[in-house]
Amino acid sequence: MSEQNLELVRAYYAALDEILLARQADPTTPLDAGAELLFERFLDPDAEWSPPFRPEVFRGREGFVQAAEDWLEVADGWKVELDDLRDGGGDTVLAVVRVFIQGKGSGATYGQRTFTVISVTQGRISRIADYTEEAEAREAAGLPPPRDG
Repeated sequence: MSEQNLELVRAYYAALDEILLARQADPTTPLDAGAELLFERFLDPDAEWSPPFRPEVFRGREGFVQAAEDWLEVADGWKVELDDLRDGGGDTVLAVVRVFIQGKGSGATYGQRTFTVISVTQGRISRIADYTEEAEAREAAGLPPPRDG
């Protein structure tokens, strides 16, 4: 089951990248269509997303769209690059990603390495929790702490 979970998460990030690239090419592209695709193929209807720097937990397609729209209020571009996937055991995957946004008006690009703990339930992504600290994410994923050095 773990290999299936890794493939599901890899495919999810590939689809997310395509959606964000389409949105960057045409900012009038509705986010709702991309969210519909993600929920149709990868996400449980009640999936939750806990993004970094936000206390809220966003649920379901409407919640994911709202969170993405909030990001895009301050950014002209938003890109997510998958660096690594790690099996967390059971139904958990740890994704190491780089998130890039380009500020509206300023054009300044900001990049953040993010550690994302993804829960898979019955072949669908049921929870996405982003962390900025690897140790915190590894603990949430049930993995041993990172080695120093």
